[in-house]
Amino acid sequence: MLSSGLGDRVSTGLGWTDAGLPAQELALARSRAAASGWTHDTLDEAHLTEADFNEWVALAQHPIAHPLVALECWRQLCRGDGPLVVHRLRNTGLTVALVPLIRSGRILRCWSAPHHTEVGRVCFAFRGDGREALGVLLDDLLGSGGEMLDVKGVTVGWPTYQALRHAGEQRGLRIVEDVVANVPFKRLDRGWDGFWNSIHAKTRREFGRRERQLEKVGRLEFAEVRGGADLQAVFRECIDVEASGYKGQARTALQFRGRERLFWQRFVGLAARWGILALFTLRLDGRLISFDLCARHNGVLYEFKHGTDVRAGPYSPGSVLHLKLFRREIETAGCQLYDFAGQTYEWKRRWTKDEVPLVRLRVYARTWRGWLAYAAGPGWRRAAKRIPGLVGLVKWLRGGRRRARAADENEASAQGGPVLPEDSTTGD
Repeated sequence: MLSSGLGDRVSTGLGWTDAGLPAQELALARSRAAASGWTHDTLDEAHLTEADFNEWVALAQHPIAHPLVALECWRQLCRGDGPLVVHRLRNTGLTVALVPLIRSGRILRCWSAPHHTEVGRVCFAFRGDGREALGVLLDDLLGSGGEMLDVKGVTVGWPTYQALRHAGEQRGLRIVEDVVANVPFKRLDRGWDGFWNSIHAKTRREFGRRERQLEKVGRLEFAEVRGGADLQAVFRECIDVEASGYKGQARTALQFRGRERLFWQRFVGLAARWGILALFTLRLDGRLISFDLCARHNGVLYEFKHGTDVRAGPYSPGSVLHLKLFRREIETAGCQLYDFAGQTYEWKRRWTKDEVPLVRLRVYARTWRGWLAYAAGPGWRRAAKRIPGLVGLVKWLRGGRRRARAADENEASAQGGPVLPEDSTTGD
């Protein structure tokens, strides 16, 4: 029997579970899973053992999927959404998937992956293609007290996306896919000549001119910080540089957002501890003028944060930093792909035209409650789009709520938001 720890209950008479799935169909799916050697249990985040963490690290397919980072994301950014439960799926005793989820809702119950706009990505940790494991997970979640699985920040074409789509479609579940961003990327596996020739000639000349101009102004130093005792001090410089630009004027920089600042301070420590941190810096006569916070994983260099000193803006220090970064990666045969992350901006388009969609996947149970969850969400929004003026009113109301929330956070940060001690470089 599949052990889920979700409090499964099957009512008598009508032959439906509390979620509305036919009991015979649910029992059949679970008996097949049990016959195939599958077991599913749950781990409370407070009771994860060192062995659990080691399994998680071995299966992580993205820097954000690292257990310490995922837990820190939940603790600092997502905790108000509900309690975190780590779902562990095993086959014949071997851990195949570890999936952190938050359960929310009382009437319409939803399982969602820890997600925040400051992080942007969610990636489950699993072995192989993950299709069978996530299929077992869907059988259990949507058949035992859940109407919807909501996963934000999934890259189209990645194993997580393919596994979820395949498992949901195979079971005839309703799947709603919304593009939340188009993420630019740059290939670095074609040698320097191939890379350089892929950029417009006018742009190449401008990048070279900016680099020469900065070298004439003063001593230019490019470095990659991977750890060390001064890591947090360097990152505090990066926070100051970020605040010097438009984010500082809008008060959306980390300097004004206590919880996000704490998360990223701990992230750089955890990434250094795990050996994936790549914090690139560009200095002019010792003063930091641009930075790029990245993580290396499976041949991909993921950008998470980027900033430039507004005083050096006329020299495009961010472009010079990326030029040196790409040159080093190609010459040292480092990563084969650079993921720009986030939305597509004009400065990113100057480097590449290649993009991959980042989507939100919602999988609904084949029950009347699952249908109700769909109708109350995407179904209602699609119908509302046909009502003149309603969409604009909803956006205006949501904008007011976001502005109020940002004002509250700014006020809290001004009164002294949480920060780490200067020598703290780990997540312990």
